[in-house]
Amino acid sequence: MPELTFAGYMMAAMDACRYVKHHMKTGAANNPLKELDRGLIGHLEAWLTVKSERSDIDLTILRRGVKEWDINGTMEVWAEKAKTYGAGNCGEQSALAFSYLKGRRVQPIDWAHFNNRDHAFVLVNRPKDLINGKLKEKLDQVILCDPYYQRTGTLSEFPEYNVEVIGLLLHMENGVVVGA
Repeated sequence: MPELTFAGYMMAAMDACRYVKHHMKTGAANNPLKELDRGLIGHLEAWLTVKSERSDIDLTILRRGVKEWDINGTMEVWAEKAKTYGAGNCGEQSALAFSYLKGRRVQPIDWAHFNNRDHAFVLVNRPKDLINGKLKEKLDQVILCDPYYQRTGTLSEFPEYNVEVIGLLLHMENGVVVGA
């Protein structure tokens, strides 16, 4: 696939967030912003759905023999189950966004999380050599795709996504997906 323009990357990230939102009928079980909207019964339903989904994820990973170190295989199971159940927290939702972008050959992309594993999301247009200090200098080049919070824009627009505490799980560039 030919390289996208910056606007093309931004549109792809926005499209991925819309795609995930469309498939999240139940959504997250741990998003306090949704609690007021759906009430106690709705929250309980979301919690039970995500709990069932995670059990199914574990069983599917075992049945398929996905190895512990196979982050790409794990991500694909998470994405599949998020779409099937219409539910998931940030990990499942970001896995679905990554899988969606990967399927459309949008690259480079990263499946990322904060090092404390408190939140997961996708980064678009971060070449593999753009790390540490170099990344700090190019925050306006890398695009955040966070379907959980429905955030899309450059990393420079979201200072709460501090690049010093972002860990990379998967990276896809030149058609190859590797653990980061």
